[in-house]
Amino acid sequence: MGLVHSRREFCEQWLGRQEGYIRTLRFYRYQPSVYVLAVLANRLDHYARHFSQSDVASQGRLETLCGDCWRDIEQRSRLAWMRAEASRSRERRQGDDVETQHKESVNG
Repeated sequence: MGLVHSRREFCEQWLGRQEGYIRTLRFYRYQPSVYVLAVLANRLDHYARHFSQSDVASQGRLETLCGDCWRDIEQRSRLAWMRAEASRSRERRQGDDVETQHKESVNG
């Protein structure tokens, strides 16, 4: 879309990260942080509004990319709290099992 001229500019200006951010993500096979996705989504939304009068095609593309960022954030956030909830549930069940075993050994 011609909004940036280099990967370095994208990393620094659009993501607020150092120039090698994307290279590091690829090397370690990491996903961008939720924070970086939120910054990018906000920037995409800003430019989508900027193009709303002059370039409807660019506006639509930017809105789509912004929505993709927010869907990824939502999915990853949901996964994080669901994992935490499952872990707490597992710990409670294990604690209950230990308590039951202890009672049985004392009574048995």
